[in-house]
Amino acid sequence: MPLPKPAEIRNVLFQGGEDYIPTPVYQRFEFKPGHTVAGPCICEQMDTTLVVPKEWTIHVDGYNNLLIKYNEVN
Repeated sequence: MPLPKPAEIRNVLFQGGEDYIPTPVYQRFEFKPGHTVAGPCICEQMDTTLVVPKEWTIHVDGYNNLLIKYNEVN
């Protein structure tokens, strides 16, 4: 299943960072079950905004919930 295209790219300064990072911004309604999107990214919907740092991944489950998982860096 193809991933949604970002609505835009924003330069974002994440906590602890020194440089702005080009970050894709997705619209929540475009995510479908089975999608997996790696951070950094931003997910926007009418009533909330989800900011996902580079060590985290969004997975959309069968009920269309967003599950956010930390990816350990060794």
